Amino acid sequence: MLLSLILDSVSFIKEYLHYSGQSVNFDYLEIVAKYASSIFEIIALLFIGIWLKASTPAPVKKNIPLTSGADKLREYKRLLDSGMISKEEFEEKKREILNS
Repeated sequence: MLLSLILDSVSFIKEYLHYSGQSVNFDYLEIVAKYASSIFEIIALLFIGIWLKASTPAPVKKNIPLTSGADKLREYKRLLDSGMISKEEFEEKKREILNS
């Protein structure tokens, strides 16, 4: 609809100026009018793309602690030293960790 309105306006102005004896080149306006819908569509798609990019949350990185056997052994040693586990429990966990 906008495109036809622009084309009609350009045609009307050209005819008016032609009949009044004035010479003005409106070729560039006709070209813009013919491609206006494509230009508007491209601009709309560009803004939609920018909007979608801005509204999409960044992926959440999960911090998964990687615990090695040595880390587990240090933790059990800390528990042994603090008296939370017995020497037997520590030795059992130590064997499990070293055998896995």
